[in-house]
Amino acid sequence: MKAWSRQRSKAGAIAIEMLLKRIIDERRAGNERAQPSTLIYNSVLHGWAMSGAPGAAQRAEQIFSLMLSSSDVAPNVKSYNTLIHAWARSSEPGAAHRAEFILDSMENNGTVKPNTISYNTVLSAWARSNDVDAPGRAEKILNRMQKMRESGENVAPDARSYTALIKSIARCGDPSYAVRKAEEILKNMKDLYAQGDIQVKPSMFTYAMVIHIFSRSSEPGAAQRALSVLEEMISLKDNDVKANAIIFNSVIHAFARSREPTSAQKAEHVLNRMEEMREGDVRPNAQSYIQVIEGYSRSDEEDGAVRAAQVHTRMIQFYVEGNVDAKPTAESFNEVIEAWAYKGNPKMAEQTFFEMEQMYKEGNLDCKPNTNSFAALMDAWGTTSGEDDGPCRADKLLLSIEEQYDGGNLDVRPDLRCYTSVIEALARSGMDASAQRAEEVLLRMIQRYEQRGEVKPDARCFSTVIDGFSRSGETGACYKAERLLKMMDSMDVKPDVFSFCTVIGALSRSGEVGAAEKAEGILYRMEKLSEGGKIELRPNIITYTGVIKAWSKSRAKGAAQKAENILYRMMKLYDAGRCDARVDAICFTTVINAWSKSNERGAARRAEELLRLMETLYEEGNPSLKPDSFVYNTMIAAWSWESDDQGAKRAEEYLDAMEDSYIAGDESMKPSTFSYNLVIHGYCERFHLQKAEELLTRMEKLYKLGRDDVYPNVKTFSPLIKSYAATNTLEGAEGAERVLLKMIKLFDKDLEAEVKPTAQLFNTVITSWAKLGSSDALARAEQMLDKMVEVLDGDENDLKTQLFSLATVSNAYSRLPDRIIGAQKAADILSRMIELDGSGLVGSIPFSIAFSSVINAYSRSGAPTSGKKIECILDKMEKMQDTSDVCATILQ
Repeated sequence: MKAWSRQRSKAGAIAIEMLLKRIIDERRAGNERAQPSTLIYNSVLHGWAMSGAPGAAQRAEQIFSLMLSSSDVAPNVKSYNTLIHAWARSSEPGAAHRAEFILDSMENNGTVKPNTISYNTVLSAWARSNDVDAPGRAEKILNRMQKMRESGENVAPDARSYTALIKSIARCGDPSYAVRKAEEILKNMKDLYAQGDIQVKPSMFTYAMVIHIFSRSSEPGAAQRALSVLEEMISLKDNDVKANAIIFNSVIHAFARSREPTSAQKAEHVLNRMEEMREGDVRPNAQSYIQVIEGYSRSDEEDGAVRAAQVHTRMIQFYVEGNVDAKPTAESFNEVIEAWAYKGNPKMAEQTFFEMEQMYKEGNLDCKPNTNSFAALMDAWGTTSGEDDGPCRADKLLLSIEEQYDGGNLDVRPDLRCYTSVIEALARSGMDASAQRAEEVLLRMIQRYEQRGEVKPDARCFSTVIDGFSRSGETGACYKAERLLKMMDSMDVKPDVFSFCTVIGALSRSGEVGAAEKAEGILYRMEKLSEGGKIELRPNIITYTGVIKAWSKSRAKGAAQKAENILYRMMKLYDAGRCDARVDAICFTTVINAWSKSNERGAARRAEELLRLMETLYEEGNPSLKPDSFVYNTMIAAWSWESDDQGAKRAEEYLDAMEDSYIAGDESMKPSTFSYNLVIHGYCERFHLQKAEELLTRMEKLYKLGRDDVYPNVKTFSPLIKSYAATNTLEGAEGAERVLLKMIKLFDKDLEAEVKPTAQLFNTVITSWAKLGSSDALARAEQMLDKMVEVLDGDENDLKTQLFSLATVSNAYSRLPDRIIGAQKAADILSRMIELDGSGLVGSIPFSIAFSSVINAYSRSGAPTSGKKIECILDKMEKMQDTSDVCATILQ
C-alpha cells in the first residue's frame, strides 16, 4: 500500500483506493480481520494529494468524508493536514479558500487541533493562489500563528511559514509593495532569530524568494538590493543559506532587465563572480551568460553589442573547457544578433548568424538557426538607417525561411514577427513604391494563411501597409487604404484604433473629392463600436484631428463649418465622458486654418471667434489650449487672405500681439519671418505698399538687433517688388527698384541663398521701367540689366529669364520716338544678348523678340543705312540658327 501511495500518480491513487474499498467490503461481509485503519485512510488521502490528477482534491475530500462517517476510524491531525495539502496542490479556482476552510474546521473541532504543519500548508496554498487577496489572507494566517505562540499553544510560525508568506506576496500585482513587504518580513525573521527563535532562521529558499521579488521589480535600485541580499548570503558562510546558480542568475536577471545606467555591467560583474567561484552549485550555466548578453543587448551603452558579443565568446570558451552547462545555443546566438540589431549594425548581426550556422554544421545541434534567429536578423536589416538595401535584404531573408519551411525545415516557420518586421521595414523605407512592396508581402502572407493555414496577419500588419500608402503621396493612396480596411473586415481581422486612424490619415492627406465625408464616416463607425461596448476602439485625439484635417483640406462648400462641427462634437462627447480625446491647440488651429482657406465671406471673423474660445478654455484650466505662434500665424493668414479691406491691418494687430507677448517672455509666441511675410503679403494684395515696406524695414532693424528668426527672404521682398511694378507708374518702378536694391544689399552683406535676388525679380523691375517707354526710364532699365548680370554672375539656371529681360528692353527701345537712336539702342541690347548666351538659346523666343524689335526699329527709322542694317541682321539670323557659335558683336 505504501508503494502505491508513493507513486505520485493517478494510477497509484486509484490502486490504493481500490485496496481500501476491498477492506471495507470484506469488513462489511463479516471478516473481522479486515480492519480499515486511520493509517490506511491516510495513505489513500496521501495518494490522491500527491497524484497531481485533475479533481484529486475533491476525490481526497470524498475519502475524508467516508472516514468521518465510519464508526471504526477517526481522522487525526495527519488526515486533516493531508487533505489540506491536496487542496494546496490543486490548481482549481478557490482551492486556497477550501484549504483554509478545512483549517478552520480543525480549530473548531474539539478533538483534532491543527499544528504548525497545518497552518504552513494553508500558507502554501495561498502562496500558489492567484487570488487578488492572497497576500492578505496569508498574512492573516501568519498572524494567527503568532498569537497562538504568544498564548502558549503548540503552534508557532517557522521559516517555512514566513517563506510561504513572502512567496504569496511575490505573486501579487504590485511589485513595489512586494519589495517593501519582502524586506520587512526578512528583517523580522532575522531579528527573531537573533533573539533566539531558531525556528525562524531564514533559509536559502527565503533569501531566494526575496531576491526573486527584487529581480521582478522595476523600482530604482531594486537590482542593487538583490545584490546586497546575495552578498549577505555569501558573507554568512552558512551551508543552510548557501547561494546556488539559480540565486546568482536571479541577481543577474535583476540587473539585466533594469534600465538604470551600467546595469548590464553590474550583471556581468555577478557573472564574473560565478566564474571565479566555479564550484558546486554556483558554476555559471547557459542562462547566466544569456541573461548578461540580454542585458547588454537592451542597454543604451554605446558598446553594448560589442560587450554582448564578448560575453558570448567567453561562454563558448567556458563550454570548450568542459563546462557542459554553459553550452551555446540558438537562444544565446539570437541574443547577440538582437544586440547588433538594436545598435543598428546589421553586418555584425549577419556575421553572428553565420557563426551560429557554422557551429551547427560542426555538430552543436542546439545552435540550429530557428525562426527567432531569422526574425532578429530581419529586424537588423529592416530597422537600420544608412543601409539603402536593408529592407530588401530583410525581405530576401523572409523568402528564404518560407522556402526552407516549405522544404521541411520546421524550425524556421515564418511567424508574425517575421512578417511584421519586413512589412514595417518596406513600408517605412522611403524607397520607390515602398507601400506597394509592403503590400506584396502582406498579400503573400494572406495567401499562405488561406492555402496552408500559416500565420494570420493581424491589425498591425494591415495598419502598417495602410500607413505606408497614407504617407506615400501616391495618387489613389486613400482608395488602397480603404480597400485594405475592407479586406480586414472580410478576414475577420479586427481593426484597432491605429488601423482606423491610418485610413483617416490617408483620406485627410489625399484631398480627393469625398475624402472628408469618408473620414467622418469612419469616425462615426468608431464611435458606434465603442459605445456598443468595444471601449478599445474609442476614437482618440489623432482620430478627431485627422477628420478635422480632412475637412480643412476639402474643397467642398461648407468644409470649414464641417470641421468646426467635428471640433464641437469632440468637446461635447469629452464633457459627457464618452470620449477620451480632450481638444488641444492642434484641433483648434486646424479648424481656424480651414476657415482661413475657405474663401467664404466672414471667414476670418469665424476663425477669430474660435481663437477667443480657445483662449477662454485655456484660462479656465486647459493647458493644452495655450495659443502659440502657430495659431497666431494661422489667424494672420486668415486676415491677410480676407476680402475685407481692413484685413491686413487686423493681421498686423495679431503680429503686434505676438511681438508684445514675446517681449513679455512668452517664447511660444515668437514671430518669425513667416509671420511678417504673411502681413506683408496682405498689405501688398491691397496695394498698401507703404505699410508693407514699413514692415520690411522693421524686419531689417530686428535682424540687426540679433533676431535671426525674422531674417527677410525672397518671399519677403517678392510681393513688394511685384506689387510696386504692377502699378505701372513711375513711383511704382522706383519703389520696385528701391526694394530690389535693398535685397541686393542684404545679399551682398550676408551671401545667404534665401535672400538672393532671382532673375524673375530683376525682370519684374526691368519690365516696370521698360513699360514707361521714356529714354530716362529705359536708361534705368539698362542700369538694372547691368546689376542683374553682376549679381547673377552668369548663372545658367537664370539665363533664359535674363535674355527675356534684355529682349524686353530691346523691344522698348525700338519704340522710342527718336527712331534712329531707338534702333541703335535696340541693336546694342541684341549684341549684349549674343554675348551673354552660352548655352545654345539662339533662336529661342527672347532672341526672336529681339531680332524682330531691331528689324522693326530700323525699318521705321528711315535712316539711309537701315536697309543694309536689316540685310546684315537677317544674314546673321540665318547663320546663328545654323550654328551654335556665339558672335561677340553684331551691327557696326
